[in-house]
Amino acid sequence: MPAADEPLPLVGQESEQAQERTQPPVLPWVLTGLLALLLAVAYRQMWPWLWLEWRTDLNSDGGYFIPALSVFLVWMKWDELKTLPVRGSNWGLALLTVGAVLYLIGSWTGLDYSYGTSFLFVLGGLILWLLGPAYARELAFPVGFLIFMLPASWGMDALTFPMRLAATKVAAFVPTLLGLPVQIIGTELKVGSYTLMIDVPCSGLRFLLAFMAGAALLGYLSECPLSRKVALFLCAFPVAFLGNILRIDLSLFLARGISEALAEGFFHSFSGVIVFIFGFILLYYLRKALCGPMPGDGPLPSDSS
Repeated sequence: MPAADEPLPLVGQESEQAQERTQPPVLPWVLTGLLALLLAVAYRQMWPWLWLEWRTDLNSDGGYFIPALSVFLVWMKWDELKTLPVRGSNWGLALLTVGAVLYLIGSWTGLDYSYGTSFLFVLGGLILWLLGPAYARELAFPVGFLIFMLPASWGMDALTFPMRLAATKVAAFVPTLLGLPVQIIGTELKVGSYTLMIDVPCSGLRFLLAFMAGAALLGYLSECPLSRKVALFLCAFPVAFLGNILRIDLSLFLARGISEALAEGFFHSFSGVIVFIFGFILLYYLRKALCGPMPGDGPLPSDSS
C-alpha cells in the first residue's frame, strides 16, 4: 500500500513505466552497432572484390540487390525483434571461430571467396553471442540469404560443364523432333550450317542463382510447412534449366529462320530478360500451388467462382 501522503500514479504513467520495463537494454544494440562498423573495416578487402565481381561477372550481377533485400527482411521483423529477450550464448563463439579460421585462410592464400564465407559465419556468430538464440533464429534467413551476394566465379568451368553438356543434349531434342539436321559435338550444337557454342554464359548458372534466391525469398515470406518451402526451393533447378533450354532453342530457330546476326546480337541479350520473366512467373505460381496465396494476393480462381 502506498503511504497516505504519496500521490497515486496516473493510469498513463503506469503504462509508460510498464513499457519502459519491457524495453530491451540499449547497451547490446550500441555494442552491435560498433561491432558492425568494426566488421565492415575488418572486411574492407572484401567490398572492392564484391563490387568488381558484380560489375564484371554476368552470373553474379544480381548480387547488388541481395544486401538491400536482407536489410529489408530485418526491417520487416524490427518490431518483433525489439520484444525478444537479449540473452547472449557462448555457442556463438563456435561460429566466430569458424569465421576466424576462414578469414586467416583468406589472408594467407588471397582467396577472396574465403573472406566472403568468413563474413557470414562471423555475422551469425556475433548475433548468437551478443543477442542470443531468439535473435539468431529470427535473423537466420536474412543472414543466410547473404550467401547469394557472393560471386560464383570460382571453379566456373568445372561447375558449369555438366550444366552446359545437359543443356546441349536437351536443347537438341526439339530441332531433331522437327526434322532439322542436328549435330552435337561436346557443348557445340550444329543445326545445318549454324553452330551454337554453349559456353559458360549460356550454361544457365545465372538463371539458376537468381531463381534459387527468388525461390528462397518466396518460401521465407510464405506461411506453409518447411517441406513445401524446400520443395519450392528445389523447383528453382528445373525452372532455370527449362528457361535456359527455351533461350537456346529460340536462338537456334531465329538464326536458322531469320538471321544469325539477330540471334547473336539483340536477341542474345534480350532473351535473358524473357527467361527471367518466364522463370519468376512460374516460380510465383508454383509457390501459390504449394503454399497458397500470400497476404495481399487476390483470391484463387477457384475461390471466385
